[in-house]
Amino acid sequence: MEFSFPAQIAYPAVISLTFPLSLLLVTRLGSLRSRNAAQFLAAALLQVLVWVLGSLALPNGYHPVRPVDWILAVMVVSCALLFYLEVWALLSRGYTLSMLLTLMRANRPLSSEEIARQYRGGAGLDWVMRHRVGGLEATGLVRTEGGHLALTRPLGTLAAVAYRVAIAVLGLRRTG
Repeated sequence: MEFSFPAQIAYPAVISLTFPLSLLLVTRLGSLRSRNAAQFLAAALLQVLVWVLGSLALPNGYHPVRPVDWILAVMVVSCALLFYLEVWALLSRGYTLSMLLTLMRANRPLSSEEIARQYRGGAGLDWVMRHRVGGLEATGLVRTEGGHLALTRPLGTLAAVAYRVAIAVLGLRRTG
């Protein structure tokens, strides 16, 4: 069994460590300000571009040549991007963790009602619901009908059924 680290994998592994820098650069673009998902997508595309161009510029013996080398390199970069996506999702949609910031800004103990009012810089807890509904509308999973929400057909219904199946298969009792 060989435990060496192939040279063709070293560059994708190292370049994957620089993703936070790509994300930092992309978040400074005015056109993407306050658009977290678009920022992450743009940074991921930038990262893949830098990886591919860099791989092609490496000297022989250090860049992927055979299809299996490229497949392994894609897996390394993909796994790194999935890791960063999980961390990013926790930080950008970590509603529970955001309450810690609300408490820190207050610099004193707060009641549940005060936390709800001051949450997300004063946007309140209603912001969470508006934000989630906005995301569902933007992806075409729900639509508004006379002030009420309705699943779109077939996309919203398909997503709800897939979610129900996943909950049953994974044995999750309570979600949401």
